[in-house]
Amino acid sequence: MNTEENRELFKLREEMWNSGDMDLVDRVFASDFVGHTPHQDVRGLEGIKALVGQMHEAFPDFSLSYDPVVASEDHVAVMVTIHGTHEGSLAGLEPTGKEIEFAGMIISRIDGGKVVEEWRYIDTIGLLEQLGVELGSDEAEQIMIGVGEEEDRRPGR
Repeated sequence: MNTEENRELFKLREEMWNSGDMDLVDRVFASDFVGHTPHQDVRGLEGIKALVGQMHEAFPDFSLSYDPVVASEDHVAVMVTIHGTHEGSLAGLEPTGKEIEFAGMIISRIDGGKVVEEWRYIDTIGLLEQLGVELGSDEAEQIMIGVGEEEDRRPGR
């Protein structure tokens, strides 16, 4: 794909996250997708769908924006800002009613017009602080690992 097509893919991805439209997951991500975070990996379309669903359950007004979007022929890098109001359960944490805003960075590898792999660094500590979750607590650990993701299977973890 060319850089403009990759930018368009990320507009579709932004729409997917903001709307919670699960049909868009299949258009944005490859079936063998792997998303890496410092604490956890997300795998496949079902892993992404679960994550999107859980974030929209926890934050019904969930929204994100990408700025800037830096694209090449096979990679896209973005700064992401996430907003929402915590009105549903988040990895076992009962709703706090608190509005949150936190940021992160994502570097995605594109192949065949879809995201096949990515590396995400999200300010989870900032999220925890805004929700009033004590660092080091069981609740913090569950959120840091990842919202509803599978147990970490990376070697040495």
